[in-house]
Amino acid sequence: NQRPNTIKARKYTTELQQQADLTKTGKESLQNQMEMMTTIIRLIFDEEDAEEGTSDIAPAGIARTDGASESEAGPKVSVDEARRLFHETLTDTDVKRLQVTSKEDAFKMLLLDDKGKLTIQKIKNMQQNLLPLQKAKMEILGEKMVGSTKQYYGALMEFFGRKNQLTKEDVGRCIGVDVDYVATMDFDMEPADMEFIMKQGVAAATAFLGEHTEKQHETPAAGPPITFVAEC
Repeated sequence: NQRPNTIKARKYTTELQQQADLTKTGKESLQNQMEMMTTIIRLIFDEEDAEEGTSDIAPAGIARTDGASESEAGPKVSVDEARRLFHETLTDTDVKRLQVTSKEDAFKMLLLDDKGKLTIQKIKNMQQNLLPLQKAKMEILGEKMVGSTKQYYGALMEFFGRKNQLTKEDVGRCIGVDVDYVATMDFDMEPADMEFIMKQGVAAATAFLGEHTEKQHETPAAGPPITFVAEC
């Protein structure tokens, strides 16, 4: 069944491409954040503290000026030196990704504890837990722009509908209709859209009944047929 050239079909194609572009940009942004954090950890703390394998490309380091030994445990620089390295490593784009107003705010958020001392825990928690979770969520769900309450509710309905798991019994008694570009909340369809949905339903029902008939012929009857009588 060919998709009709309607307003909804064209809009769906455009939104699908936008969603793919947003998802790609979002994944690249998360990857860049993870690489940036790996660089910072290696500059300020022991190199082995950095999460190995978090980035596909090894980040370029910045020359150290304090002469600290690579074998020292804990922070290898002072707070002021860490601040300098951090500010040189972080870009304006990184600041926007972290949703803070300045590099100093980012430095405090990622590397300082409540007493103003250097800590690796905050940046590692974000690098090892939050960012991988967001990346996995993006890979599974993708990014989708919504411009109204109706679109938001419709996106939620579609998500929950896709996540409902069918049981083995459901497969044998339910007809699944591929509605393609028609969304849950699309009540303003054009005639061509309605015809498309009906054709999709006919195709699904025909396939279901054909498969059901084949199974009936292949499976020998276990006894006399059971007749159900509906009482009115």
